[in-house]
Amino acid sequence: MRIAIVRSGWGLALALLLAQGCAQPGKSKTTAELGITSPQFRVTHETDTTGTTLDVDGGSAGADFCFELDWIGSDGAVLSSSYVTTGGTGHFAAQVPVGTVRMEGIYYKCPDLDGGGESDEGGGEGDGEGDGRAISPPRCLQPQTQGTRQGRETDRAMSVEIREYGLISMPLGLTSGRGGQLCSYRVSVHATSPEHAKALALPITSQGVGAAASEAVRVQEYTRIELLASGLRVRCATPDLYKTFHMDCNEGAFQADLATGANLVRYQELGWDVIEVMIPESLLELGTLPGVAYQNTIESSYTTSTLPAPAAFDYTYTYWN
Repeated sequence: MRIAIVRSGWGLALALLLAQGCAQPGKSKTTAELGITSPQFRVTHETDTTGTTLDVDGGSAGADFCFELDWIGSDGAVLSSSYVTTGGTGHFAAQVPVGTVRMEGIYYKCPDLDGGGESDEGGGEGDGEGDGRAISPPRCLQPQTQGTRQGRETDRAMSVEIREYGLISMPLGLTSGRGGQLCSYRVSVHATSPEHAKALALPITSQGVGAAASEAVRVQEYTRIELLASGLRVRCATPDLYKTFHMDCNEGAFQADLATGANLVRYQELGWDVIEVMIPESLLELGTLPGVAYQNTIESSYTTSTLPAPAAFDYTYTYWN
């Protein structure tokens, strides 16, 4: 059986759709939260008969963040790319291109645009809409070749400024039924540019569990999910050590806790710390009545040896047949 690598913040909520068996909902909505350290962005993607929309909102703390997004098709090819900023409102919305099954991206506090301004780059349906705006890829991290010697030295110093970047992968195309799988991760990196961040994180984003992480790379969440006959198996992993872990499904219907050992198993896999949880299908809201809204919520929090402050994720998945 194939096993998917997913990030629980989005992955768990999305996996609930897989648990519907052959049901094909006419409308669905998933809300999750993600963050580097600060701010927390609230991410909603909603699907209906007209298509899928991705909405990102970080409030005032999320103002002027840049998102570089790739929309991936079922064959693994990039359908189109978007460069979007949250602008002064901390918000943007994007229409997901038809045929997208996964979104991969990197986000960070926007540097000065160096006159880049607005552009139409980013590709058709993937462009940002709403309060944000599509922009040219930032250029200020590149050394300048004009100006005084002092100015050039200042520009070079700016070009190697260390920033925090968040790398994300989010499943958008859903395959219903047993054996369905998802793929997602969330990694933060301290680097000098988006390209530098991607290179540092490549062992994690390409290999996953077992990969060696640079000191500049922090795996915020990495989880495997697969749908079995008995329910949803969730395996969260970190190259560090879990100090605490707690998961709640549907407001107390199911709970797993590391301190008590309830409803989880912990083990080592290729040098990573792994926590495995099985959520019984009987505890999920998976109705098929037409016109009825079914909703599942999952709340999880944990700390690791490198994440001493609790990382908390609240996500809700709602669908209508």
